[in-house]
Amino acid sequence: MAAGLITVAHDSGGPQLDIIGPARSVCDDQQPGESPGVGFLARTAEEYAGIFEHVLLRMSPTQLDEIRTNARKWVQGKFSESRFEQDWLTNIRDFLL
Repeated sequence: MAAGLITVAHDSGGPQLDIIGPARSVCDDQQPGESPGVGFLARTAEEYAGIFEHVLLRMSPTQLDEIRTNARKWVQGKFSESRFEQDWLTNIRDFLL
């Protein structure tokens, strides 16, 4: 995501809860002004195929760039060293106090 790749991941566990963050379903119709998300989640082979078809054949370069930009911002905000330090201190403080 930080490298600008369009992420397609399994709709469970880590990807669903922590990594992908705001994700879209291919069947979602994006409304004007609505964020395109930062990637896609799928559970079945059919869902993966539908997402790959959508990303590779139907999305415009502008739409893909929006997802890339959102994904980079998401990664920087969620996984940066300063964010890690902040979250670490917040969580460890609860155990120490």
